[in-house]
Amino acid sequence: MSELWRALAAFRTIVGEAHVLADPQARRTAARAAFVTANAPSCIVRPGTLAELQACVRAAAAAGVPVYPSSRGRNLGYGSRVPTRDGAAILDLARLDRIADLDLELGTAAIEPGVTFAALGERLRGSGFTIARTGAPPDASVLANGLERGIGRGRHGSRADRLCGLHVVLADGSLLRTGFDREPGARCRGLSRAAAGPGLEGMFLQSRLGVVAGATLWLTPRPAWARALRFTLDRRERLAAVIDALRPLKLADALPHTISLYNDRRLLTIGGRRPVCPEGQALPQAAVDRHNPAGPGARWLGQLVVDGASEAIGAATLELAETCLKGHVDGLAARVPREPDALAGEDALARLYWPVGEPPALPDPLADGCGLLWCAPAVPARGAELTATIAWLEDQVSARGFDPAISLQWAEPRVIHVVLALLFDRRRPGEDARALACHDAVLRGLAGRGLHPYRLGLQSMHLARGTDAVHAATLAKIRRALDPADILAPGRYDVEVSEEAGGAGTDEVTERAGDAARGRERSEGDAVRPGGVSEGAGDAAGERRKESEATGDASATSPRADDATAESSAAAPVAALRWQFGRVALIPAELALQAELGESLRTVAESLPAPLRAGAAAFLDAEARGRGPAGVLRKFPPPLWASLLPLRAGLSANLAGEAGVGQALALLLHLLDDHLCDGQLACAPALLQLRTRAWSRFEAAVALLAAGDREMEAFAAGQIDRHFAAVERARGPVGLEAALANARAEMATWTIVPGLCAWRLGGPAARDRIVGVLERLFVAWRIVDDLDDVGDDARRGAANLALSLSNDDCIAIDRHAPVVGALAARAVDELARAAAEAEVGGWPRLHAQFLALARPLAPRG
Repeated sequence: MSELWRALAAFRTIVGEAHVLADPQARRTAARAAFVTANAPSCIVRPGTLAELQACVRAAAAAGVPVYPSSRGRNLGYGSRVPTRDGAAILDLARLDRIADLDLELGTAAIEPGVTFAALGERLRGSGFTIARTGAPPDASVLANGLERGIGRGRHGSRADRLCGLHVVLADGSLLRTGFDREPGARCRGLSRAAAGPGLEGMFLQSRLGVVAGATLWLTPRPAWARALRFTLDRRERLAAVIDALRPLKLADALPHTISLYNDRRLLTIGGRRPVCPEGQALPQAAVDRHNPAGPGARWLGQLVVDGASEAIGAATLELAETCLKGHVDGLAARVPREPDALAGEDALARLYWPVGEPPALPDPLADGCGLLWCAPAVPARGAELTATIAWLEDQVSARGFDPAISLQWAEPRVIHVVLALLFDRRRPGEDARALACHDAVLRGLAGRGLHPYRLGLQSMHLARGTDAVHAATLAKIRRALDPADILAPGRYDVEVSEEAGGAGTDEVTERAGDAARGRERSEGDAVRPGGVSEGAGDAAGERRKESEATGDASATSPRADDATAESSAAAPVAALRWQFGRVALIPAELALQAELGESLRTVAESLPAPLRAGAAAFLDAEARGRGPAGVLRKFPPPLWASLLPLRAGLSANLAGEAGVGQALALLLHLLDDHLCDGQLACAPALLQLRTRAWSRFEAAVALLAAGDREMEAFAAGQIDRHFAAVERARGPVGLEAALANARAEMATWTIVPGLCAWRLGGPAARDRIVGVLERLFVAWRIVDDLDDVGDDARRGAANLALSLSNDDCIAIDRHAPVVGALAARAVDELARAAAEAEVGGWPRLHAQFLALARPLAPRG
């Protein structure tokens, strides 16, 4: 069971308060990518040492909180640093940035994940060594790029092949060292992978089996002599002859540098802004020719570097390469290559603005609507097959209204990596969904041709599924052995067997993009759980799916549905609808009350003994998602606490304050009692003591409001008894009305303070009216919560009891649309009756709030 509060407290103890970020702005920033995403982190943790990293992983495992490692977050076009599971804690490794054991005799450097291309380039300046360059930004991680099998330009472009002696933190916090590094006194540490026994390095490339905290990178000596060859092709078909002519030299290792080729549209994306073109269409060829930096007749531009340990060796190789290319290319020319000290693309961020406009002085493409998706299949180095693949790819992408910006990176002798960059303007409505549909259709079509990607991103992890059952089972066994609690980056490169290798269909892709867009709308804010009132509502996936954000600073985060969703309910599958309450805009007095009630929660937490205080504060912080104690109130529909404004208006200042304290604690105690009873929270000392103090303080507030009146005291005691009888009841089958009656009883403590306040103002009749009004809200909430949980909570929700679904038939809810509609209508009716009774009681704000909650649930004409 995930306990974020426990993990937050541990993280802060380990790395310090300043290096644990849980506030909404930090979480929103970490949830950004160059395409639509549905996931957001629960927090960002920044360990600064290996020991801190190990301790953080242990703490996450103990609390059941998944973690997602991120080195620098510059994985642009593949998901940046957005976690593969919503609510995972990001392990930001940027502070682990040491370059140790730089050996300039044997050419090695021990690096940590926070080491950037810029930092390594500076350290290697004047050393005689370098590494293959990257097109990523200068602040991208060298180690992370290698672990993702990034392709570099230059000699030894397959960066993963240059990593040795990995230091890996496993899911239990232990440190695994590969190769000779496992022997502390070994003289060949970091120099060779060929230590005795199985090699384990490959297990941690593009994997989720451990957190790589360091490795040795093999450096490349700068050659004594080098020349850069450049050529163009006037038509795509000539690619075949070029590939076939150069292949013998690649196979013989005569050309160890990566050979790069770019089509005309990729050259445009590198060299300028996108020409004006009708929305949703690829550029016409005439426009491409007018703006092509390589000239109007150049359909492709090729570049390769030839070098040698001496001028004689290099010149002989250059002559050989020129001889192979002559007759197959145009404009063949050799020049002395520029030797940049920078190992990365200084203008990498600016290039992402190609479809958007001129980049600002300080580019932030993730904030400015720059869209990027990569498709990177590996293709055999056979000219005819490569040319046919390029022709198919260009046609497919152009037909979908995007510019097929393609480069070829030939680093390995026998395989060429075809890299398609889908660049788009995310500010245009529907562009995210359209780009994702194109991306998946292309990869699906390539898979049908037997061509699979060498690298996947967040947007394509679903394509990691294969058809080889033995491979999938073997990997699953290894993962279960190393990470039995499924803590490390769940969902990342999970290989599951699928019925067809092609992956998701177009309809599924479009639906997935729509779901992601809706999910991002919710996670753009605070992503807090709307409540903890129904039996199965604590399921982690269900909690995150139901998270919502306020309208500005004034709304309810009770379950809500977008009006557009409700309007389309007649056509949409019932199981796909989001059943959630509408938004309620809070007035300034209600916002002030929210802050007051939140402060009372903080005060109770701070009253605990010092050893337990941090744990209690972390629990409140986790429940509030970093918004401060008042954020806990966002989990509940406003009538549950905003009703105090009119009800306590005639009370003394002291009693009005006690009413606020009492209602805040009543809401908190429901979460604690319900979730401690059903196992969603472990019985930790901090929580148990917080519950004890909260009950004591709640009862004191109730006693003051009852003022020794036996009838008032009996009312309060009776409501408390109802609450515990419902919370502690045996779980089992029960009819719909009984389930709804139990919901009213579970929440009975929430009516005590409003009931006592109303009683003091208007007698027992006013008490009964406010209790009845709130209990109608409880019934509606239970129905809406269970309808929204119908897929996740099928065996326990009241809605499913009404549907009479078997355990194996719970997903067939579409067959029960009339019943679901009746349940939704029941919820609307309960809220309408509550609104009417509130109006009769003289509580116009409550009347308006109930109508707002019901609005998206009502049927459309």
